[in-house]
Amino acid sequence: MHANEVSLQSLLNCLSTESKPLFLQALEKLASDLHQNQAIKPIELEIMIKPIDETNHYAYKFQATALRKDEGNLSTRRIVGVLSKY
Repeated sequence: MHANEVSLQSLLNCLSTESKPLFLQALEKLASDLHQNQAIKPIELEIMIKPIDETNHYAYKFQATALRKDEGNLSTRRIVGVLSKY
């Protein structure tokens, strides 16, 4: 999986000291999950931080474009999910 380092660094700079380790843990889990699922090969990964209420709780959402191999057929899929909520 490749990441745009400038964008990732900009994202990390926006996070508070408390939320940065939690975000990195969630990102490592996502990378591990994608790596373990051999049927899915990520092409592009987009991460968004969205406020979910007025108390500064955020959802780290991801959207991935991936190749999926189903019974010998290759198809492109959009995968959307939530990494974690803080």
